[in-house]
Amino acid sequence: MKKNNNNKVSEYFRKKLNDRIEELKIKPTELSLMSGVPAPIIYSFRYKINLSLKFDYVVMLANALDIDLNKMKGAY
Repeated sequence: MKKNNNNKVSEYFRKKLNDRIEELKIKPTELSLMSGVPAPIIYSFRYKINLSLKFDYVVMLANALDIDLNKMKGAY
């Protein structure tokens, strides 16, 4: 996968993550407890301090927020 595609996938997941957090009205600390992903990692990704996440974290967050990772295929 090209780097440009990785950026598109990251942006797609960031939008899904933010939308779901707003929908559930939860804070990063709550999401951290739900997912096992450290709150600073969630914050950094949400606010584009870090542009990507380790795949394990993506899976953990997707599972906690009920985000279908198969839909990410359409992002690139």
